[in-house]
Amino acid sequence: MQPLFEAFCTGARASLAALLAELAASHRRVVVLYDRMAAFAAAEAARLPNAEALGVHCLAASYNVGWADPGHALLRRHGLVFHPPDACATPEFVALARRMGQERRRAPGAGMVVNTCRALEGDFLDALRGIPSSDGPRLFAVGPLSPVLPLPGASGTRHECLGWLDAQPPSSVLYVSFGTTSSLRPEQVRELAAALRDSGARFVWALRDADRAGMRGGEGDTTTEALHAAAASELGPDGAGVVVTGWAPQLEILAHGATAAFMSHCGWNSTVESISHGKPILAWPMHSDQPWDAELVCKYLRAGVLVRPWERRHDVTPAADIRDAIDRVMASEEGAEIRRRAGALGEAVRGAVAEGGSSRQDLEELVAYVTRYPVYDRLLPCPLQDDPPRIEHLVAREDEVAADFIARSLGLPPLYAADLIEFGAVYYALVAPQPPPYASPEHFRLFREVTEPSVLRRRASIKGKTVREAQKTFRVTDPNQRLEAGTYLRVHVHPKRFPRCYQIDWKSRVIAVADEYVVLDKPAATSEKQVKKLYLALTTAPVSTGTITHYMRPVNRAPRLVSEDCIERWHLCQMEVLDCRKVPWPSSSIRKAYNVNGCGWPQQEAAYECKINLLTGKTHQIRAQLAAIGAPIIGDSAYMTAAMAAMVNPSINPFGRERLSYNSEEEKEAAVEAWIASHGKEPKSVIGLQASEISWDHEGKHHSYKAGVPWWWQDPDS
Repeated sequence: MQPLFEAFCTGARASLAALLAELAASHRRVVVLYDRMAAFAAAEAARLPNAEALGVHCLAASYNVGWADPGHALLRRHGLVFHPPDACATPEFVALARRMGQERRRAPGAGMVVNTCRALEGDFLDALRGIPSSDGPRLFAVGPLSPVLPLPGASGTRHECLGWLDAQPPSSVLYVSFGTTSSLRPEQVRELAAALRDSGARFVWALRDADRAGMRGGEGDTTTEALHAAAASELGPDGAGVVVTGWAPQLEILAHGATAAFMSHCGWNSTVESISHGKPILAWPMHSDQPWDAELVCKYLRAGVLVRPWERRHDVTPAADIRDAIDRVMASEEGAEIRRRAGALGEAVRGAVAEGGSSRQDLEELVAYVTRYPVYDRLLPCPLQDDPPRIEHLVAREDEVAADFIARSLGLPPLYAADLIEFGAVYYALVAPQPPPYASPEHFRLFREVTEPSVLRRRASIKGKTVREAQKTFRVTDPNQRLEAGTYLRVHVHPKRFPRCYQIDWKSRVIAVADEYVVLDKPAATSEKQVKKLYLALTTAPVSTGTITHYMRPVNRAPRLVSEDCIERWHLCQMEVLDCRKVPWPSSSIRKAYNVNGCGWPQQEAAYECKINLLTGKTHQIRAQLAAIGAPIIGDSAYMTAAMAAMVNPSINPFGRERLSYNSEEEKEAAVEAWIASHGKEPKSVIGLQASEISWDHEGKHHSYKAGVPWWWQDPDS
């Protein structure tokens, strides 16, 4: 089978890549669930900005622990032995598995889905969550994935062996099956048949083609009928059992009340199906993960016995040994305890998939994770690196739709670009504004190109407007908005916040809850004042609790000027400091990891974490107000330098408490311009300010959502 599988991986990769690219272009997010041996699927998903992959693990979770922990500490604690893969599979298959593992490590996924539950492998699931995995950080234990019978309303034609089972006493039948890929030698089949005959036990034996291969009966005839006759000749005509030579309804057999136990190769699916229905296992492992599954069932779960130790896998197991194992489970006090233990495990496994069970909860978490609103790396606040927030400057070369133009220009899926517009992260102007001094040479080249007089004269939209008027920016509000050739766009691909989120038809009011932020669709009947927003600010000095009031100059240039005096046309700024506590100053490793700008402020023994309720305006006023009272936010390059200057020379701030008197408005305006030009630029990395909690009351219910741990409490090495 391995050559066929390798051919599939080679041939399917290109088709899957094309399918994922097509889906990614028309959907906000694409999630790929892939078999871990088809690791190319994760690699192809990793190429797309809005796709992610979850590996589906078809083996026991504990088998992963054995692979990942070379010391096998947990296994030794439970008296378990891990058989290395080299001893359980062909060298070619082991090499293939390792190649797949290397490919997964090159393109880590979002997590792993395992066909197990806490009732079976709780200790190992806990251990697995603490082991870094190439599949990703998340683990969803959603098993058993096969149905637990009986299913409500199930009907249809029944297999004839089930009719035979109906006539047998309760818990009296041994089911024998070794799967579809395991093969017994002809002499081993005869020994097994003799053991079943001599034990006197009732049985259903699924004698598959793989098991019958090479078995000869009569005069060398290898037809199905002759092979079946050969097995029947060993069993004798006493009618104690049924031999099924084709497909056997394994789930129905295991669920039947007459079935007492299962002699199995211990493939993980068969193991889970047997335990789910409360049936103990006579373990006869053949290859691959099966020796480990047998170890888990017999020693850890204590719900089975070994028919043949793995060390004797090359020997033919005699009928007497097989009969002893059958007697131990079917007709001894030890067997009664094993059957009782298997029955209790079956109840626990069925409880795991029931309402409120551990597997049901993990499945619901998996569905919630897969269907959550997309968390785009390019749409979230800037990565914690030296890079500033990503801002793209574009000019439309021809008349076209805004979202399509952005998607094509920046290489984003169209819905990706539409989200940027819906979130208020795209601005336009008829003419490109004068680039700031710190703009790139490309920005200056673009500005000169699109503001050439010969270019502007050809545009009807410019007539009657000064260049300054045409350079005024407005927010693009509709993804389908038509852009005139020459229109300038400023796209905040890493917006610091989402100014607007009320035009998309969200499925629920809370669109996304992540460690970094909460996106909320405010109900139409909920006024702004009813929504309470709390922030955490890390300041250089203590701040008294209570309401702080300032008035802010209505000019959008940082650092914004604020005054304690009420000045005509200046905006009222109020915030309530609910709490202020002393905390350690961020360590050098944290400041380095999060690229915190020191701004020349000397490191102190302590900083101060303030919980703030913003009563008016936007978050920028928190920065300005805290700086105005001598407690600037750590890392805020726009205000820390201004606060330090005011401490050295209190009269330098034109609107500070100890400001100078000016002879004219012109002199005062010149002082203002000098102040703004001298002190600080907008930060290019993180500062000590984070949205902490948002809450509101609606229709008699209180809704509250909290953000994750702020950066100053996080371990950069974790």
